[in-house]
Amino acid sequence: GLFSAPYAPFYDTPRIYFQLPLAGAALIQYLTGAGPTILYLVLNFIFALFFFRIAIELYEQVVGLKSGAQWLGLALFIWGGGVLTLTGLTHELILGHGLKAAFLNAFKFDPANGWWCLNLGRNTMLPFENFYHALFLGSILCLLRERYRGALVLAFILSCSHIVSGFQLLAVIVAWAGFEIVVARNPRFPRSVLWTSIGLIALHLAY
Repeated sequence: GLFSAPYAPFYDTPRIYFQLPLAGAALIQYLTGAGPTILYLVLNFIFALFFFRIAIELYEQVVGLKSGAQWLGLALFIWGGGVLTLTGLTHELILGHGLKAAFLNAFKFDPANGWWCLNLGRNTMLPFENFYHALFLGSILCLLRERYRGALVLAFILSCSHIVSGFQLLAVIVAWAGFEIVVARNPRFPRSVLWTSIGLIALHLAY
């Protein structure tokens, strides 16, 4: 069903928002009678498999997976902690708290003590985050493989699923298409991708 903005300051905020994965989960629960915990775990497992598979495919498409260094790069691509995590580790070691304390407190400078999930792997704890990331990375992979209809379909599904991520992905596709057409003058890149993605952004903003 439709729902209002979760952080709106008024109780009578219009119910105009729709989220595809939430509606799908509600339908599955209604049809199967599964409890929310079981449903959460099953969906998380399924979406995580899709996410990891697509992430690995995308990395292999761009970087390759033929050497040990490339496999290490894959681990960093999915699980890399970033500057904040390295700062937390270094801070604990400088204070002399030891290696164990350093790893236990590695997220001390991360937002929400690491629960903001600033790398791809940490998001696998949340089923819908797996869903959003799989759609986003899958659309980029389709663009790289010149499967433009697939990229636009996945972008449209994400637009129906997440108001922020959907706009971000559509903006990326518009910029990508604009570069290919205007700057690179790539004759193989369909002009329809640019106009369709602009139309989807207009539809998204209107929604």
